[in-house]
Amino acid sequence: MKTAIVIPTRNAATGNNWENVLHSIDMQSVTVDLKWIVDSDSTDQTCAVASAHKWRCIRIRRERFNHGSTRAKVVTLLAKKGFDIVVFLSQDVELATPDTLAALLDFLLNNDVAGCYGRQIGCNEKTFDFQQRQWLYPPRSEVRCLTAFSENGLPNIGFFSNAFAAWKIPAVLEYGNFEPASFGEDTLLANRILKAGGRIGYCAEAVCRHEHASSPGALFLRGFQVGRLHAGHPELAANSFRGGRMRQFRRIMIPRQAMIPAAMKAAGYLIGRHLEKATPVLIFVLIWILLLPALLFSELPKRDVASRYAPMAEAFAAGEWEFAFHPRVTPLLPMVAGGIVRGTGCGGFLACQLAAILLLAIGVFPLYAGTRRVYGFRNAAIAALLFAGCSYLLRLGYYGVRETGSVLGMLVLFHAAAMLRDAPGKYRAYLWSGVGMVILLMSRGDVAVFVLPASLALFLWDCVRNRYPFRSVSAGIFALILLSPLLHYNYRMIGYPVPEVRHAVIFRKLCRKFPILASLRNPAPRMTLDIEMAGGESAPGSLPPESPQKRERK
Repeated sequence: MKTAIVIPTRNAATGNNWENVLHSIDMQSVTVDLKWIVDSDSTDQTCAVASAHKWRCIRIRRERFNHGSTRAKVVTLLAKKGFDIVVFLSQDVELATPDTLAALLDFLLNNDVAGCYGRQIGCNEKTFDFQQRQWLYPPRSEVRCLTAFSENGLPNIGFFSNAFAAWKIPAVLEYGNFEPASFGEDTLLANRILKAGGRIGYCAEAVCRHEHASSPGALFLRGFQVGRLHAGHPELAANSFRGGRMRQFRRIMIPRQAMIPAAMKAAGYLIGRHLEKATPVLIFVLIWILLLPALLFSELPKRDVASRYAPMAEAFAAGEWEFAFHPRVTPLLPMVAGGIVRGTGCGGFLACQLAAILLLAIGVFPLYAGTRRVYGFRNAAIAALLFAGCSYLLRLGYYGVRETGSVLGMLVLFHAAAMLRDAPGKYRAYLWSGVGMVILLMSRGDVAVFVLPASLALFLWDCVRNRYPFRSVSAGIFALILLSPLLHYNYRMIGYPVPEVRHAVIFRKLCRKFPILASLRNPAPRMTLDIEMAGGESAPGSLPPESPQKRERK
């Protein structure tokens, strides 16, 4: 049986025990027919040291290296050269005894398995990595298949290590070879073999020394890689945690000094496993991290914040409704800031800043969701990061102004548009459109010039795509229900059921041209729009008067 041993390398002579690795292979009791290293642009003495130990070196460009596809090319090339077995070894794995390789090859040849891997042991008993290896690499060899799994509940049915493994080349080709993957390529092939009715093995007698870096960052990255693998292939996680593996994990006695590394790896796994869901949450937190320190050095508030929003927020928190609302000021920011004042007891200015930051940070979620629907995860993550890094938007949050509510409303509409693109018949997309329009109208009154054509476009879209505008009309009714408290308040105060005072001026003009609309006017509002007393002073309860030039134009 022609056998080759292959080690993918990259700067193996730097920071690793490369000489000992090669020496441990030279001391094996069996001799292989070919020893290769596949080097991806090492800048140290990796190839020179390997050549001194009579290894052949194949060089590939670093950007073209991929764990899965590189192994697939090696297997295909070895098959053409008539080889029967290939042993893949990591560059930091040292064979523990002179019989390690012989034990692995004997297990592969004496059992009906397509591939098998050896037992790994750590060096430092106090590390989490050492404890985990005791769990993953038990002292008893196993031949695994789906039938044995269903009968005996093998805990590691889908696990396979690429650090020290031997494969039968004809079997690898029969089951489709390694697939392109930057991590977990051996596990993916092993699970494909199991699904097809084949067998894989674990040889506990073939022992090697291998220990990953134990720094918190390295453990986090390792957990993240495993999480990403399980996210792309959920069946791997299912095979891992069924059959008692979770119960076995709970019995691991983790030393106290290994608690933090274990937590880092678990955090990396959870983020990697749920990265697409975690990304907007992480960027939401990032916005707060960027802006909260700036609040410690707050400058004097903007004029609108000091004279309007902050006092209104404090009045809202105190339940003084007469001062908490005003027809000239849309209520979204004062209401959110008032809730913060009520809950934390902070001042109105700080509450306005926190409310503005909150509205801005929430905008990450519809932006990410809409972009992901249209352009995929990678572009959605980039868009959310660019949003979080936009200095203009961050300043809006820092100043505590209401424009961040408008940004949120626009992003909700963007998300709704992305949903309509994928599912034009879903009511949910139309309802989200209504929510976005309500947020806009409760943030600034001048956005009505955008909301009206957007509403018309939604209506026409519904007519074209769904024949009958039931969905858009339902969204409009839903928006009116959400706006009804604001519309009722302004009806009582200024006489017209509109979101803001400038809309009342326009509505009054329409009533003069179309008397039928006058029935919607309150004949006895608490405030007047432009009535003046003698001497040019405003009547009690009135809004500031308009200039004579404006009245002449009317």
